[in-house]
Amino acid sequence: MEIEKVLQQAKELLESANLTVDDLVQYCEKGLPFEVMYEGMVRSWVSLEGKKPLGVIFENHLITLKDSPDKVDWYKAKDYCRSVKIDGHACSVGKLRFWKKLVNSSWKQKEALDCLLIRLGGTALGVKRRWSSSEYDTYGAWVFCTDTGAGQGGVSFYSKYYDNRNFVVRPVLDLSDLS
Repeated sequence: MEIEKVLQQAKELLESANLTVDDLVQYCEKGLPFEVMYEGMVRSWVSLEGKKPLGVIFENHLITLKDSPDKVDWYKAKDYCRSVKIDGHACSVGKLRFWKKLVNSSWKQKEALDCLLIRLGGTALGVKRRWSSSEYDTYGAWVFCTDTGAGQGGVSFYSKYYDNRNFVVRPVLDLSDLS
C-alpha cells in the first residue's frame, strides 16, 4: 500500500510540472554508468546540458578527463597533479589502493568508464602505465596498469629518479578528503 501512495504522489508531482511518466522514463534512460562531476562540484548520474564535466567518480574519487600531456618522472607527476585544481582543490596522483580497485574491476566496468571519459570529451584510461602516489621505498614508486599486464596484479614499481621509463599520470581528487 505504501508504494502505491509514493507512486501516486510522484505522478501528481510530474503532472503539476506538466510532465508525463514517459518524460521521466526518457530522462532516466539518459543515465550514466558512473556518477559525473560537473563544474561547481555538481554530481549527477545523468548528462547535464550546459554544464562542463570535470571527470568521472569511481570509488569516491574524481578521475579527471585527461592524462598529463607528457611522460614524466614521479616527482613531476606529483607536481603536475597538484597543479590541477577542481573547484580550488588540488588533485593528487592517487593512492595505489584506489588504482588497484580500478585495475581489479571487471573489464565491463573499465570499458564503460573509458567510453564515458571519451563521451565527456576526455581520453580513455586504456592500457597505459601510470604513476600512483604510493612509494615502494626511498627510490621507487608504484605504477599501475589498467590492464593486468603489469607484474603484480596490474602494478609494478619503478625508480622515482633516474629510470628512463617515465609514465603519464591521471590526476584524481579524493572526495572523502573534502568532507
